[in-house]
Amino acid sequence: MIIHTTALKNAANSINEMPTEFNILTGFKELHLKAINKNYSVRFVHAVLPFDKITISIMNNSEMVIYMNSPDRLTTSTKAIGILANAIINWLNKIAHNTYPAIIREYSQRFQFPIPPHFRTTTARTKWGSYKSDGTISISLWLLFFSREALNHVIVHELCHTRCMDHGAGFKALLNQMCPETPQIKKELATSPPPELAWIVQQS
Repeated sequence: MIIHTTALKNAANSINEMPTEFNILTGFKELHLKAINKNYSVRFVHAVLPFDKITISIMNNSEMVIYMNSPDRLTTSTKAIGILANAIINWLNKIAHNTYPAIIREYSQRFQFPIPPHFRTTTARTKWGSYKSDGTISISLWLLFFSREALNHVIVHELCHTRCMDHGAGFKALLNQMCPETPQIKKELATSPPPELAWIVQQS
């Protein structure tokens, strides 16, 4: 993931809005995320490291620990926030790669679609998925933070493209047959990722 200079500058506007908590007993800062009905957490731990270094440990695939010289930099340094957001995006990408393919296979088998031979994640904020004629299905990792129903709908939408590449009447009829879009799903997919993730999304 590339950190763009303009994005780093824009990140300064949201640093003070980072949803972190400071635990005075442990000295940790904590970020709590919920994705696909599972809780994930990021902990920021003071460590004796060079000032510009960050060490990352993944614990049980549901907890990330960030060791850094001074967690206080998270409120003052756009470089630190950029590095941290980038690390979290990479972690979320791994979570998505461990989550989405199984759902794709499940619905491919259920509705007898061919299983796409290629899968990738994106950091798109509104174009939640895409399907290419070479068999590549792409799903936004931000859908981790939407409902399972919304994620399922996007995946089935893209699988329908294995039969109909356009969005014509045939495609719409197929999608409605396989996975009708409810008003709740339509409303949810019209929104942006949760606001508490805004400072991370800006880095993508």
